[in-house]
Amino acid sequence: MDAVLNFAAEGGDDYYQLLGCDELSTTEQIVAEFKVKALTCHPDKHPQNPKAVEQFQKLQQAKETLTNEERRARYDHWYRSRIAIPFHQWEALSGAVKMEHSMEKMLSGL
Repeated sequence: MDAVLNFAAEGGDDYYQLLGCDELSTTEQIVAEFKVKALTCHPDKHPQNPKAVEQFQKLQQAKETLTNEERRARYDHWYRSRIAIPFHQWEALSGAVKMEHSMEKMLSGL
């Protein structure tokens, strides 16, 4: 409970900020921003940076989420709600709740 009450979003949780764009950005703009940012932390280009892999993976996750129409809609819903858990946890919980609801509906028809 304390984790939820004291949650503070990290920079890695705000995909728009991470990529340097906003909610109105098009898919093309997001991809362009990704390419620019990826050059600054790509592990092959910066082998001396021990955090390069982690930074690049965060950028990839942000790009993959924001360029997928369905996933972006879920992210935007989470983003606007300001719910006190990271997006990937919220998404996992949402999927579990939907699955449980589907199972209940299926079992009630027996």
